[in-house]
Amino acid sequence: MKGLKLKWVGAGRLGRTVLTLGAAGACVGGMLLIAAPANAVVGTDPTLGTVELSPTTGTSSTTTTWGTSDGCPSGFQNSAELYAVNYGSSPATFTAVSGVVTVSGSSPLGPDIGLADTVLNILSDVGVPDGGTDEWVVKCSSVASALGTVANGTAVYYQDIDVNLNSAGTAYSVSTPAPAVNTTTVVSASPSSAAVGATVTLTATVTAANGTSPAGTVTFYNGSTAINSTPATVTYSGATGTATTTTTFAAAGTESLSATFTPTNSTGYNASTSATLTYTVVASGTQTAGTVPVSVTIQSTGTFTVTIPTTAATLTPNSAGTSATGTLGTVLVNDSRNTFPGWAVYGEETTNFVGSGLPSGATITDIPSDDLGWTPTGTVEGGATLGPSSADIGATAGPAVLAQALAGSGFGTDSLDPTLTLTIPAGTPAGTYTGGVVITYIEVAP
Repeated sequence: MKGLKLKWVGAGRLGRTVLTLGAAGACVGGMLLIAAPANAVVGTDPTLGTVELSPTTGTSSTTTTWGTSDGCPSGFQNSAELYAVNYGSSPATFTAVSGVVTVSGSSPLGPDIGLADTVLNILSDVGVPDGGTDEWVVKCSSVASALGTVANGTAVYYQDIDVNLNSAGTAYSVSTPAPAVNTTTVVSASPSSAAVGATVTLTATVTAANGTSPAGTVTFYNGSTAINSTPATVTYSGATGTATTTTTFAAAGTESLSATFTPTNSTGYNASTSATLTYTVVASGTQTAGTVPVSVTIQSTGTFTVTIPTTAATLTPNSAGTSATGTLGTVLVNDSRNTFPGWAVYGEETTNFVGSGLPSGATITDIPSDDLGWTPTGTVEGGATLGPSSADIGATAGPAVLAQALAGSGFGTDSLDPTLTLTIPAGTPAGTYTGGVVITYIEVAP
């Protein structure tokens, strides 16, 4: 590596969003001196794009070109230039590492734009130590030459990339800047309400999305007015940080309280603002003492019953004598339990139809298949549902669902009257046949 190695210290990174810096400096020998950004933000929003070096790794002899994955933002699409940022100096220095490029609308730049020197020489010039990382950023401008200045709104810093120097100082590699970690801030007040002039303690609770403990400060607000002139330092117990301040209120009414966390490391963490807390201030001498809990225990009540028909169901054959239909009769299901445990009611043909009289001893058997099916019908309440139609409710298929209620439903009375269909095998002797449908149910314990 050539050149003097400058001391390199950590500082805020230029964000990959449009930034307006606080002051502009003079352009001296290709190095622009600018005050460090007051509100630097790191982001990986793909709509902002990144700088792309080609090749992405190299040595002191590598010829490297650059481009971008996205174009310059609207209003700054006249010219552009690539800069290496040195936050180790004060103010920060932005060293131009390429010539001025003409911007063509919103199209990406490059990808074959030349650098002013080799990557390793540039890293040395801006003082990156062996094993260190530098940020390179594109400056987009509405001015065709000299690129304008950020302070007067003619230029913005937009897309960026990290350029890494290996520990021996002999090779470089590139990486996408890591996204800042989101934080969450919640504000609370104690006591829950206060009299005019009484001391109120405000507490901000700060957490990071990745469970770490970001250092920083909290400013408390009443509306848009800061309550604490000196921001309160956040202290941590594990991954939870807190900051407090005290205040008083001069008049009865409601106040809109909030807290904003500002991380010390704005590169690694995003700031956050709490939701607004509406706080009640009462007249002097009147103050809420606290809240008395009130509870009630409701006892389990109600029963579950299933009532089946007492009259035999009669099936009527069709004109061809191939099947017979009818209704089973009304099955009543009543669930008045306030525990809502659920239930299910089933039906099953458990024996063959057996003839009497002239066909005495003859049966309608399960040849060629089980012979009795049904279609559940009726009215249900409380979220209960009817079962599906089944062509076979005999022993081969097993019980068929007439109706059921899942846990949390079924309260009320259900009137069920399924339609039965009997398949009559060819050659069945004429006569009267008797079978049966067994109704069973599952009563879930409360």
